[in-house]
Amino acid sequence: MATIRIVAYDPLWPRIFGYLQARIWHQVAPHITAIVHVGSTAVPGMTAKPTIDMDIVVADQSHLAPVIALLAPLGYHHLGDLGITGRRPFADQWAFLTTICTSARRGVSGCAITSPCAIICGRHQLR
Repeated sequence: MATIRIVAYDPLWPRIFGYLQARIWHQVAPHITAIVHVGSTAVPGMTAKPTIDMDIVVADQSHLAPVIALLAPLGYHHLGDLGITGRRPFADQWAFLTTICTSARRGVSGCAITSPCAIICGRHQLR
């Protein structure tokens, strides 16, 4: 079994996300609606696995194949759905994890998300 390493919050994590977000956005912009920093590294002050988790949001399933193809030259390797319907995880050469999901929607109260991107709600609750 692999050891999970948990580290103190690193104030560089938002900058690393910003770099990755810009790099990915440049490559896939016509096909996506958002790239969102999710997971424990997105919560200021929280200890976490030092892995930047991102959700790439597409409007509908028709954009999945082009995004999968466009992420490959950036080093992101598609891992299938790993048993979670509606998610498309990727791993890259730096062990960051990116997921493609469809249409994150936030309700008026802040977190009525009814899509596979419900993890965004968890991030908002922890902030």
